[in-house]
Amino acid sequence: MQEVRNSGSFTSLSSVVESFWEPGIISWRAEDTMRAAVFLLALALACICAAKKVNISGKKSIVYGPGLNPRIVSPARYVFVQAVDDKGKNYTSSPGSDAFRFTVVMKSDGRYSHLKTKVFDRGDGTYQCEYFFNTQPDQMHIEIRTKTGEVVGTKDRYELKNPEVESCVCPTTEEDFAKQYGCRESATQIDIDFAKFPSITQEMIDKAMEVLNEREASIVHYVFKNGKIYAKVHGKYEGFKQYADKMWLALARRVKLPDMEFLFNMGDWPQSNLSAQGLPVVSWGASNDTDDIVVPTYKVVLGTVFGTDLENMREMDGLSYKTSGGWTKKKNKMIWRGRDCNKMRVDFVDGVAAENSNLIDAQISRNHFDYYPTPEDRRKDKRLHAGKKVKRMAFEDYFKYKYILNLDGTVAAYRLSTLLAGDSVVFKHDSKWHEHFYADLEPFVHYIPLKDDLSDTMEQLKWARNHDKRVRKIVAQSRQFVRDHLSNEAVYCYYLRVAQRYRAAMAYKPTVRKGMGLEEVKQEQPKTACKCAPKPKKAKKAKKAAGKDEL
Repeated sequence: MQEVRNSGSFTSLSSVVESFWEPGIISWRAEDTMRAAVFLLALALACICAAKKVNISGKKSIVYGPGLNPRIVSPARYVFVQAVDDKGKNYTSSPGSDAFRFTVVMKSDGRYSHLKTKVFDRGDGTYQCEYFFNTQPDQMHIEIRTKTGEVVGTKDRYELKNPEVESCVCPTTEEDFAKQYGCRESATQIDIDFAKFPSITQEMIDKAMEVLNEREASIVHYVFKNGKIYAKVHGKYEGFKQYADKMWLALARRVKLPDMEFLFNMGDWPQSNLSAQGLPVVSWGASNDTDDIVVPTYKVVLGTVFGTDLENMREMDGLSYKTSGGWTKKKNKMIWRGRDCNKMRVDFVDGVAAENSNLIDAQISRNHFDYYPTPEDRRKDKRLHAGKKVKRMAFEDYFKYKYILNLDGTVAAYRLSTLLAGDSVVFKHDSKWHEHFYADLEPFVHYIPLKDDLSDTMEQLKWARNHDKRVRKIVAQSRQFVRDHLSNEAVYCYYLRVAQRYRAAMAYKPTVRKGMGLEEVKQEQPKTACKCAPKPKKAKKAKKAAGKDEL
C-alpha cells in the first residue's frame, strides 16, 4: 500500500482513497479503518479551517443608550453595544468578555481625566458600560474600541455637549423632559389606578389624612408648589421618608414638578380601601382589593436610578452571566431563598421542596444582619435554634441556577424586577399583590406561571426542563422587558406621568395651608459649579388682532 505522508498540506482525496486499497483487492483491513477515521477527522478540520473566520465588526456594531444623551441625567449612566459580525449578523451569545473597551474622558478646569467605568458582558451579544461623574465637565466624550483597536459604531468618539451633573438643579419643561427621556404617554397600571379617581378633592385628602392618622399609618403628606417640595411625616416608620424624598428631589432637579397635594404611604401594606376607603393614597405596591396609586418601589429606585442597592437590576443584567458562565453551565435545579414571613413560604420549603430536593433547593434564610426586634423574638425563633435557617445567599448566586422561584413575602416580593433582569427563568405564582409593572407582564412570555397555592410547581418545573429552547426565549424576553420598562429613564418617566395624571385629576389648586406643619424639603447644595444645558424656549402665543374674531 502507498504511504500517505503529511507534507504540510492535505493530500488529495483520490490519493488517500487509493492508499486504502491494493489493486484488485476489495477487502477492508483493521488498519484501514483507523486510517479512514483519521482521514475523515482531518477532512473535517480542513473544512473548518478553510471556512472564512467570522470576526466582530466595529463599524457594524451598534452603540446606543441613555449615556450618549447629555440631556438624560441620572446618577448612574449607561452605554450599550450590540456586537455585530463582519457579515452584518447580530451576536446572540458572548463573543468574549474583553470584546470591547470603553473610555470615558472628561475635561474639567483645564485638566483631562478618565472616568471609572463598570463594563459587563451580558452574555447575549450585548455589552453594558456604566459610569458616574459628580464634577461639572467643560467637555466630555466616550470612545469605544474593539480589543483589536477598531472604532466601534459610526463615530470615532461620542461627544457629550453641555452635560449636566445630576446633583445640579436644572429643571426643564414637562414636554421637553418627556421628549428627551423617551417617556411613554402612559402605562397600564397608571390607567387602572386613575380610573378609580376621576376627581380628587381637598376634602378627600383631608379625610384620608384623618383616617390614616387614626390607624397610625406611616405616611408623608406632600405638597408640590411652584417647583418646591413641602412635606410632613406621620407614623413610626419615618426612616423610609428619605427614599421617597430622594426620588422626588431627583425628578425636581430635571423637570419642574406639577403643583399637587397627596399622601405617600411608606409601609408595605397598601392603605386605600383598607384604612382609607375610596381615598387616594400613593404607595410602592398594591393589591387586587385596594385602590392605591402605585409608583416604582424604593428598591427599584435605589437599584436602577441611583445604582446603590445590592439588588441593582442594571448590574445584575450583566453580572448574572459573569456569575454563571452561561445557560449550559447553570445548575439544572430550581432555587429559592427568603425569610419565613408567611406560611406559604414555610409550607413550600418543608413540603414540595423537601420532597423533591434533587430538583429544588429551597431554604429559609436567616434574618438580614441577624436582626430581631427584641431578644425575646430571637429566643422564640424555633427554626433558627433547630439549625433550619441558612446563611443569606449573595444575589448574583441565584443565577447559577436555571430556574428561580419568586414568592410573595409580606406583600409582593420586591426582588422580582431584579430576578427578571438576569439570565435565568423566573417562576412566579398567581397573587393579589402587585408592583407598578406587573400589569404588563405576560405568563410564558416573561415568566413561567404557577398557581397561587404552588400546587403545580413540579408540573411546571418538569415542563421547563423538557422545553429548554422555549425557556431560553422566555429568559431573553424577560431581560428585554426590564431593559425597556425598568431602565433609569423609564423610572423617571413613570414618576412624572403619575404626577401629571394626579394633577389632572385634582379639582382644586393646592396650597401650603397654615397648621399643616409642612416644611420645605430642600435640595442639597451641589459640591461642584453647575452649568445647566440650554433649555427650549416656550413658543410665544400669537396676539389676537384687535376687533377681529378667531375663525
